[in-house]
Amino acid sequence: MKTYFEIITLTLVVICSCTRLIGQKKKIKSPVEELSISIVKKQLDGYNSRNIKKFLSQYSDSIKVYSFRKGIDINGKEQMEMVYGNLFESNSSSKRKITNTIVNGHTVITNEIITLAKGLTDKVIAIYAIENEKIQEVHYIGAD
Repeated sequence: MKTYFEIITLTLVVICSCTRLIGQKKKIKSPVEELSISIVKKQLDGYNSRNIKKFLSQYSDSIKVYSFRKGIDINGKEQMEMVYGNLFESNSSSKRKITNTIVNGHTVITNEIITLAKGLTDKVIAIYAIENEKIQEVHYIGAD
């Protein structure tokens, strides 16, 4: 498991590298990168449609979800189903929108805007680690 410092450093390096590419032609993605992006998009579609089965189908049984500065939030698909099932029931207006995506092989980094109850919004960076065509880990870096 990588430390948060390593993840932040990697994220900043990738963002800086992409900033230098502004104005250049878009890089052609490999089949692995296309697959990684499609897995992240499918879980987003499940989230936005409140379809817990569709949402969870993109995650491994041993999924781990981390919050920056807090550590592990979710350990395993059963806990994830409980947490997100409750969220889907209690907050039917919550939506996520990806505003930017960076992909490198099996790692997808997204900037996301989350629309919460009463139209409030929050921003988050999500780092998805994909292995065996399933999301194995997610690291969230929020505005806090």
